[in-house]
Amino acid sequence: NESYDLATNYTNLGQILGKQGNQAEAKTALRKGLAFARQSQSLEKIKDSYQALYDFNKSIGKSDSALVYLELLSGVEDSIFNLQNAKAISDAEAK
Repeated sequence: NESYDLATNYTNLGQILGKQGNQAEAKTALRKGLAFARQSQSLEKIKDSYQALYDFNKSIGKSDSALVYLELLSGVEDSIFNLQNAKAISDAEAK
């Protein structure tokens, strides 16, 4: 899936740029990563993007933005957990 791959690439690029202190470009790359993650509809990729955006905003002292991404991250993690539990129950019932 091209969107999935682009999400990975932009998120990784944003993390690298952030560590290099290039905040403006890091922010742009991380936001593009999130857009492609959403387009891919992969909860794992969306989770990765939210985590990267949380880490980035926290590292530059933008606590309000960091909190928003932390809350979004928590919601996606809950969704992933619920899907995994539903699958486990379904698998157990099928046996």
